[in-house]
Amino acid sequence: MLKTGLLALALATAGGTASADPLFDVYRSACVKTDGDGVAAMAAATANGFSPMPKAMLDPLSQASGIDNAEGRMRSDEKGLSFIVVGSKQFPVASGSMSMRFCAVVTTANIASDGPLHELAAWAATPPLSEGGDQGITAYAFLKNGDAHETLAGVTPGALQSAAATGRMRLAFFQARDATNMLAYAVPTL
Repeated sequence: MLKTGLLALALATAGGTASADPLFDVYRSACVKTDGDGVAAMAAATANGFSPMPKAMLDPLSQASGIDNAEGRMRSDEKGLSFIVVGSKQFPVASGSMSMRFCAVVTTANIASDGPLHELAAWAATPPLSEGGDQGITAYAFLKNGDAHETLAGVTPGALQSAAATGRMRLAFFQARDATNMLAYAVPTL
């Protein structure tokens, strides 16, 4: 998983309206406003003070997380390490999978805060597909309609495939684990 790989990596290496949570601001700038586009997300990351991740850090992370064509940026400060990783990923859907453009922001800073989850819930403005669970992931799937989000008609594999075919389906995730918080954004690629 992305979180596991980033956690191992972190331990091994020891634009819009501002929100109450700095992680969400970076997520919105790098992942949401760019609609998960890798080139644009990396430019936004650089504008937010992130530097390129060394290949020796990025390769094991992308392999462990199942991210193809990964690119990454990182920064550190007195609060901890933060990463932005983009690429493509296969998400399981029933007995198959769906290809997605993927952008994630992960931090070791302020991990006790549930601020990013509250910010994501308010922004998504749709019911979550899942909350917590054994992986600690809260997921949202919705149809993008300008800046508004529409609840999906259903979450069966067929409904998800139909929603993806509109070109407007987006997924957003929050995951809190031992030493990191992650916000991720995914766009089906057809």
